[in-house]
Amino acid sequence: MLGACLAVATVTALGRRVPRTVMLLVLVGMLLAAGAGAGIMILDGFVGIGVGWRWYHRVLGIILIGLILAMVRSYAVATRRVAG
Repeated sequence: MLGACLAVATVTALGRRVPRTVMLLVLVGMLLAAGAGAGIMILDGFVGIGVGWRWYHRVLGIILIGLILAMVRSYAVATRRVAG
């Protein structure tokens, strides 16, 4: 739930008021936490470490990591200040 709220905050005016550095640090923390879980799903889907994830969980893990990376990149680009 916290991750969903954070994702919504990256695209709303209220979330844009949070300092860019703080939001990027929180997003990277979310990437590490969710990425670790997705990594376990991917690893178990490929080699079977005993958790019981199937092949489609591996695909979902890859998609999850891609979506979070896209969200971090999108926020960084959208809030970038152009020097002029």
